[in-house]
Amino acid sequence: MVHMTADSLTGLRPRTLAGEAPLARQRRVWILVGSVTALSVADLLLTITHATSPFGMVELNPLARWLLEHGSVHALVAFKLITVAFTVVLLHVARKTDLGELASWVCFGVLVVLCLHWVQYNAMICDLIWEKPGVWEDLCLSAAGDLWVKVP
Repeated sequence: MVHMTADSLTGLRPRTLAGEAPLARQRRVWILVGSVTALSVADLLLTITHATSPFGMVELNPLARWLLEHGSVHALVAFKLITVAFTVVLLHVARKTDLGELASWVCFGVLVVLCLHWVQYNAMICDLIWEKPGVWEDLCLSAAGDLWVKVP
């Protein structure tokens, strides 16, 4: 007979794959957490670089957009550091569990997709700036509308 507990249903009880060393999961999670941290810093640096450029940028994150419009770059940096630190702490606490590893993979996947978006965005911006310098700002402002952010 199998006894089901709340821990086994939520994935919060530490388990390992058959024959897997208990530290292997923790090592994987720490590699993922380090990658999430590095990709988050890259996202922050690219956001600051584009938002403070002479052209501005499209900011899809409504919280980041509001902070840039009403606060400052410093407010955005503080917000990003707090949210990343909170995520790192949560993933550290859950590092020995199935759910903790799954959450680490999900965070990593989201940030990889975000970085791929940055690659595409940078390529588009470079093309617009160098190939159509007179039309670029009007085109971006009309296409982005309220999503456009420019920090002085």
